[in-house]
Amino acid sequence: ASTHDKLLCFSNRGKVYLLLVHEVPESGRQARGTALVNLLPLEDKEFITATMPINEFVDDRYLLMVTSRGMIKKTSLLEYRNTRKTGLTALNLTADDELMAVKMTDGQKEVIVGTSAGLFVRFPEKQVRPMGRATRGVRAVKLGPEDRVVGADIVHGQNQILVASAKGYGKRVSVSEFAIHSRGGKGMIGIKLTKKSGPLAVFIVLDGGEEEFIVMTARGVVNRQRVEEVSLMGRYARGVTLIRLDQDDRVVNLTRIDLAE
Repeated sequence: ASTHDKLLCFSNRGKVYLLLVHEVPESGRQARGTALVNLLPLEDKEFITATMPINEFVDDRYLLMVTSRGMIKKTSLLEYRNTRKTGLTALNLTADDELMAVKMTDGQKEVIVGTSAGLFVRFPEKQVRPMGRATRGVRAVKLGPEDRVVGADIVHGQNQILVASAKGYGKRVSVSEFAIHSRGGKGMIGIKLTKKSGPLAVFIVLDGGEEEFIVMTARGVVNRQRVEEVSLMGRYARGVTLIRLDQDDRVVNLTRIDLAE
């Protein structure tokens, strides 16, 4: 983000808070950082699950939100122009659901949603009609009893996705391997999961240019790698070791770095 941007912070409980980027204290790589409760009025057991830097609120952009129970909602970015530091409702959630991912889109792309069971569903974004803030949305993916959504992203053209399991295994997969279906289906296998690999933890869409990525773990370990060093494999492969973990650690996030930018 730029220090001139506003930062929309979305919580697991479906609320959105506003921070000015220049108000966030800058610190070094190994610094612990500032507790968010010092910057935002978070409630007990509420935590931030997605952030979105905004330069200006325009009428031709949408925020696409996906929950852990497989719901998806699209709302005009203008609906959030009056967001305050004290927070607004971003979407309505049931008691057992949490907001997992927020992406900005122009309304014309495709969406891919991934679950902890390693299943992915790809569908046109037009299948999700725009709604107001205080709505729940529609079903994006049909989940099994123990399955949960781990992420969602926007795809266009001949993208690849980079997937990572909780125990550090990962690979690249071409998006073309996932057929376009209607939203609400069970999805297609995107990675072979075993006890050794653990469940799918996170995935990101790659643009195909000169890119790197950062793997982050629950214990704060950060590892930066080149995308081209990760094998391109089929949907049924387990992948290779992206990062070696301590026994009590797990992968929690991936971040893409566009070197051209």
